[in-house]
Amino acid sequence: MARNDFEVRSLKLLIDAHNELSNGIKSVGESEQIARGYVDHFRFWSSVYMNTVSQGFIHLRQAGLLKESRLLVRPALELHIKQKAIHDRPDLIYRLGRYETNQDVTWLRAIWEQVEKDDSTTPAPEPFDEASFTVQLKEFRHHCEKLFPTGDLRPVDISIIELAQKGIGEQYYNSFYRTYCKFTHATMRVLIGSMDDITSESDNILMIGCVLSAVETTAALGGRTSDISALTRHYQELQNEISQGCEVDI
Repeated sequence: MARNDFEVRSLKLLIDAHNELSNGIKSVGESEQIARGYVDHFRFWSSVYMNTVSQGFIHLRQAGLLKESRLLVRPALELHIKQKAIHDRPDLIYRLGRYETNQDVTWLRAIWEQVEKDDSTTPAPEPFDEASFTVQLKEFRHHCEKLFPTGDLRPVDISIIELAQKGIGEQYYNSFYRTYCKFTHATMRVLIGSMDDITSESDNILMIGCVLSAVETTAALGGRTSDISALTRHYQELQNEISQGCEVDI
């Protein structure tokens, strides 16, 4: 299996999957999703973001910027993990929403404090309205209690590894997700280039899996898609080529 040939074939499939996702998103429509509720709202917008990430990844691969493209694999994997978890356990939308809102509060509070500290020559900015976030979270919980009366609504942060455990599986986190986190964090293995041979064939395959999952999500929301089974079958064939351990010519 020549590496260049595999790159061309897998990238073509990724482009086909990306186009399928784009068409599905367009056919669903933004305004319709806003009225559907928290879970479908998350499914829709996470698919939109997956579409954006895959578009950037494709452009970089087409330009021959393989190392640069790997920086976009982690956000795709993270979205994939979240989508799978919410699909299997929709009640977890509360803990995920609560965690991300609290993270936003910490971030926005720090920005406000920094602006106030750095620019003492101008009048003080309006106080950071943290109370409004508290009200939003109370309303959010109230709605989730109605939707998921027996769900997991504990006021406890939920990590990406726990989301993986609830959906796609911890092994996915410990293998693929941890691998591509190394590119995001610029670990020594990445800096010296020792990860290249490990990841080269996996880059496109992982992105295809993430995008196909988003295609299925948009289809479940009513998005128009063509024959997803053909894309899935081709994806599985490419996976088999890697799993068979064929020697790759560089």
